[in-house]
Amino acid sequence: MEDEIPIDSFKSFFLWQLATAILVSCLALLIGKGPIAWSFVVGVALMTFSLMSLGMAVYLGFYKKNIALLIGVIVFKWPILIYVVYKLVESFSLSFLHLAAGYGVWVLPSILWLGFQKTKQE
Repeated sequence: MEDEIPIDSFKSFFLWQLATAILVSCLALLIGKGPIAWSFVVGVALMTFSLMSLGMAVYLGFYKKNIALLIGVIVFKWPILIYVVYKLVESFSLSFLHLAAGYGVWVLPSILWLGFQKTKQE
């Protein structure tokens, strides 16, 4: 049982990600212009939603053993997410490039978090 990753480690990861996403979104709104900044913020928000639902699926599958709800989260997340992205882009004429850049915000904190976990184990 020593090989298990404690749940506190996952909580700190998601809090780290959330803090970074909020900070970068606020900076994008302060520095950026109209649709470009909002495209970036929407990308960050959609990635946050995606990772939160993934975390919920892991929690339901491995900790609560509620397979029916886990399947519901996995099956219905993607159609809802795709519909929301389509409607946002259609309604606000957002930029796909900046929307995709919002997803990239999650890469750097993930690498930093993994680095901190590695140094903590040494």
